[in-house]
Amino acid sequence: MPNRFDWDDVVGVTNPTEKLHAAIARLQSRIPSSLAGQMASVFSTSALYEFGIRFPYNNASTTRLEVSSASFSNQVNYYHELVVSGTLTIAATPCFIFADSVTISSGGLIDANGQGGAGGAAGAGTSTGSNGAKADKGATILTDPPQYSYGISTGGAGGSGGSGGGGDAGDGDHGSQTGGNGGTGERSYAAGDGGAAGQTLPGPSGGAAQTPGPAGGAGGTGFGGNGTAGSAGNAGGAGATKHEIDLVGVALRYYLSHKGGAGGGGGTEGGTGGGGGGDAAGGASGSNGTAGSAGGAGGAAGHVSGGAGGAGGAGGAGGAGGAGGGILVICCNSLNNEGTIRANGVNGSAGSAGSAGSTPGGGAGGAGAGGGGGGGGSGGMAVVLAAESLSDGTITAAAAAGGAAGAAGVGGRAAGAGGAGGAGGAGFALVLAATR
Repeated sequence: MPNRFDWDDVVGVTNPTEKLHAAIARLQSRIPSSLAGQMASVFSTSALYEFGIRFPYNNASTTRLEVSSASFSNQVNYYHELVVSGTLTIAATPCFIFADSVTISSGGLIDANGQGGAGGAAGAGTSTGSNGAKADKGATILTDPPQYSYGISTGGAGGSGGSGGGGDAGDGDHGSQTGGNGGTGERSYAAGDGGAAGQTLPGPSGGAAQTPGPAGGAGGTGFGGNGTAGSAGNAGGAGATKHEIDLVGVALRYYLSHKGGAGGGGGTEGGTGGGGGGDAAGGASGSNGTAGSAGGAGGAAGHVSGGAGGAGGAGGAGGAGGAGGGILVICCNSLNNEGTIRANGVNGSAGSAGSAGSTPGGGAGGAGAGGGGGGGGSGGMAVVLAAESLSDGTITAAAAAGGAAGAAGVGGRAAGAGGAGGAGGAGFALVLAATR
């Protein structure tokens, strides 16, 4: 019989899987072309079984969705065809997209940035920066697996603000009377730690405080002493990648236990400058820099002659930490990605610059210090499981940069710049396809 198929006709192939593939190819060559395409599609779809995906993986959906601008807030989404020409924002984590075909045109974007652990708030006044949020869902004991002992990545730590400059003393009358002392510059406070990847995978430490605040200058009968310059804040530590093996089993267990990447720690406010001392006989001392204020007040002028001291400058605000990337998993029969799929962390915010100290006729006020930058969020996870990939395109789960340090105020006795926030750790991105 001309259409009879004999298994023994498949010669020269001993591996059972390869022999099955060869047999199917022989069968396809003997059936009408109208059925050949359907048969190939069924075979390719069945290859998803190798990734642990069971048919019908898209819940037999018949919906075709074309996206120019949309947002997915559901964690599980089923489609027959998904076509993205603009931006599809992922507003849930973990987020699964199941479809027969996923097409992303050039310039198209599926965006899961910043859906992981939240960034820490910046510390204001005497407050320390807040720690970045953990990447996992909150397990705190060893008997609450699996997130206890593994994770994707840690967030960057925040930078601390610098200390404000000490105020200059006022001049005396060059006789027996002294000018006023300069006020002490304000110290800074510790920044927030980077978020942990899991309970046993802590994030890096935030920038340490700059303490004590620098002293103001001492008044004298002649020229008053200069205040001590402030010190720069300390940079936050960088996050790190904790994910180790790009295997499907390892990757997919994260959705049970994690939100994605960890958040960056918050930076802290820069110290305020001390006030300058008043000039001449009986000049008053400048006030010390005070957290959250506009700087120490200048001392009043003495009763003989001379000018009042200058006010200290305000410290710059600290920057907030960035959020970690989310978890995005796409399962499809056919992938054609000419655009971008991403689950990146969000950059930490920069610290603000300090204000200048005033320089009138008396002692100059100390400058305000720069604020510390926030830590960068760490990358999350972006994974595509496809029976066939026509084009992998761009897929990323990148770390985010830490916020830049705020500059010290210019004018008056020098203050310290803030410390920069640390970068987050990279997540991981992966396209696994049965055929290409």
